[in-house]
Amino acid sequence: MNEEISSENSNERMRQEAKAVTEIEWLEFSFVTVTLTLFLIYLFIPLIISIFTPPQTEVTSEIDGVQMVVSLIISQAPAMIILTLIALLFYTELPIKDKFRLKNWRWYYLAIPFGLEVVILPTIWIVTSIFAISVKIFFDIELPARELQTFLMDCETITLIPVFISAVFIAPVIEELIFRKIIFDFAEKHIGTISSLIVTSVMFTTIHFTVVQSPALFIIAVALQILYIKFKSIYPCILFHMVHNGTTFLILILLRYLAQHEQFKYLLEGGV
Repeated sequence: MNEEISSENSNERMRQEAKAVTEIEWLEFSFVTVTLTLFLIYLFIPLIISIFTPPQTEVTSEIDGVQMVVSLIISQAPAMIILTLIALLFYTELPIKDKFRLKNWRWYYLAIPFGLEVVILPTIWIVTSIFAISVKIFFDIELPARELQTFLMDCETITLIPVFISAVFIAPVIEELIFRKIIFDFAEKHIGTISSLIVTSVMFTTIHFTVVQSPALFIIAVALQILYIKFKSIYPCILFHMVHNGTTFLILILLRYLAQHEQFKYLLEGGV
């Protein structure tokens, strides 16, 4: 009997060791794959487009709805395809829930994003304002508003639907699986937890290509990574990312609505 138990324990250890090796191999493969994908999306493809796009004769900040939707497709579709492929077609002996840390679900995760947003939202507003004012005072540079923010204030109403779906549902899933899971886990195995948290947060901030929002994005990235480390699950990260993007989107839509009224525009211009 003892020999049978010992044999079962030994086999179980061997299975766990084999699974651990497979997880490491999948992680290394996934890291290389998503890193190349990010390079293509944010560097190579824009470079190719700029080469074959005629230069503008006049500077304009206006973006129409078609341009925005095409931009969203270019930035998100390749990442979605790659994530689907590495989830379903590679190292199939490893369950998807183990690949992407889709486990340790708790119902109280649904409440965490809202409580955290109450703290994060005013914090990033304050930090962003201080950063913009400091740049203006010390460097005499007026930082422009985010391209997406400007677009949402002026675009056609119908265009808000794909932008909302992209920002609130698609982007959080893609970005959390890539940054919080794949890139962080890979980096943590080589440079440790704290260094990986910083590196991943800097990368997350950089790919958004917005100077004025960079301090806020870094704070959000750190908060998301801490959630991942604390709960050992991707669920709280995705939920908080969705809540934050959704809250920001709704605030911008509210401002868009108020800006259409002359009285509010008068107050913005300093009226009483």
